[in-house]
Amino acid sequence: MYAAAGTEDPHELTAILGDVLDGPVFYDRGGQHFYALTPRSTSRFWRVPETECLGSDYFLGIPATNLTEADPRYRAWWVVPMDGPALFCLPAAVACFVQRGLNLISAAEAEADDA
Repeated sequence: MYAAAGTEDPHELTAILGDVLDGPVFYDRGGQHFYALTPRSTSRFWRVPETECLGSDYFLGIPATNLTEADPRYRAWWVVPMDGPALFCLPAAVACFVQRGLNLISAAEAEADDA
């Protein structure tokens, strides 16, 4: 997410994720993962290498809707809060954003190997 957004600043990242993914995203500091909530059917069509899309056979605990900032008492919080119960990120937007990040990381690694 950081590579695709081009920033590690939490406030800038939040704004970018909100604009690009246009749906709810939370961060879990325990696993250091971002989770973009998408429709349940997304996992059947997900084809982004080196990533995983959790399907309906997974249980994912989500933070309380009022946890919108890091709090040392909790391991997860909403980076982009939910606007409603049935509003999700567009799967294509998530796939494109994640693929962009992977491409940028791969290019940086290739450049470092060439140096």
